[in-house]
Amino acid sequence: MLERIKDNIYQWFCESSTIDRLEELLVYNSSETLSKLGMRLFWYRMGD
Repeated sequence: MLERIKDNIYQWFCESSTIDRLEELLVYNSSETLSKLGMRLFWYRMGD
């Protein structure tokens, strides 16, 4: 059961349109720190 919950969280995190919008907002933000955070989120989701 714990594995299923983990899979659901992972699926939501990696495939959610809300996360896509958050990632885009962070990457294209004028703040360098937030842009770096957005890029880290992007690379984490890509599996690197």
